[in-house]
Amino acid sequence: MIIEVNDKDFQKDVVDKSKDIPILVDFWAPWCQPCLLLGPILEKLSGEYPDKFILAKVNVQENPIVASRFGISAIPTVMLFKNGKVADEFTGVIPEREIKEFLGKVEPTEVDLHIKRGDEYYKLGKLEEAVKEYQNALEKEPRDDSLQYKIGSIYFEREIFIEAKKYLKAIEYLEEAKKLLDIIHFKDIPVQDIDKLKEKLIRNPNDVEIFFELANQYARIGDYQKSLDGYLSVLMKDKKYKDGIARKSMLKIFNILGDDHFLTKEYRRKLTDVIF
Repeated sequence: MIIEVNDKDFQKDVVDKSKDIPILVDFWAPWCQPCLLLGPILEKLSGEYPDKFILAKVNVQENPIVASRFGISAIPTVMLFKNGKVADEFTGVIPEREIKEFLGKVEPTEVDLHIKRGDEYYKLGKLEEAVKEYQNALEKEPRDDSLQYKIGSIYFEREIFIEAKKYLKAIEYLEEAKKLLDIIHFKDIPVQDIDKLKEKLIRNPNDVEIFFELANQYARIGDYQKSLDGYLSVLMKDKKYKDGIARKSMLKIFNILGDDHFLTKEYRRKLTDVIF
């Protein structure tokens, strides 16, 4: 099977789809003579390997975003996607025999089978079984970030935060993992009665600690607007309170919400006004 893929559909048609079947991506351009030599060979082989992989053609001239995303600096470049990530690649025109050897990687490995079973269990809501399969795969591929995230996110989903942190902290440089860790940070805050904190605040309207504790409780339950208001109140009263913890807490919420969220935009401006 051969498909044409563009910037808009690459995530869906290649990255996501590769979790079900390997995708061989041919990054090419019509002005590239080596590309015109390699292309027909790949297309021929795609017919010889029915149901083994999908050949996806990406014209880098028309789709510069995806080419930049994967660091395509020379063409033709061929990438094999499996389980949502690049499994291997080569650049330039190589003999058909070597391409066939390369395509040997489309056969599922033991790790691939564990991941596939894990994905199937996850879709069925059998989270414990999914974790076991992913852990079996991780034992063989201990540096696989996607497996760390799969396991950590399932523990997060099950609210087993101690286990979730073990896996997510190993990959906290990834945006998705950092977001879950920030949510866990607030979920781990000891529960206090919000109404009682409000009553205490009425009696002690200048008590910074009560403002902070109330903001924490709102963040813990996901009421981020009220929590951001509370942290701002702390900063307006004492910027250095507990080494600027109110500001750090606001930054965590911004990360949870994302840069484009209206609360992030609004309260980032307010934070700047208060600090500077």
